[in-house]
Amino acid sequence: MTQISYTRYHDEHIIECIGHAESSPFGEAILCSAVSVLCLTAREYLEKASAEGLIRNLYCNFEPGKVFITFTCSEGSDAEKCIETIICGFKMLGESFPDNIDLDI
Repeated sequence: MTQISYTRYHDEHIIECIGHAESSPFGEAILCSAVSVLCLTAREYLEKASAEGLIRNLYCNFEPGKVFITFTCSEGSDAEKCIETIICGFKMLGESFPDNIDLDI
């Protein structure tokens, strides 16, 4: 099971994804691929936003089966809207595949 959590404390955002969706063998799981694409998309956007000064304190750690992203940004910013879109993607996966993805969002 993949556990996905999103926490927001004022202007700090924390995304964490841990585990394998176990819907197929490692490396062949479409659900894990979907989670990975959302995580990689978030990282790519946030790295560009950080370089442009749109967000602060970006930290990303990507390991097999574990993703941790944290950053700060202003409420209502484009970065916050982008991450809300990524979170919507996680919610759709979790709602569609509750036996494989556990959400704490």
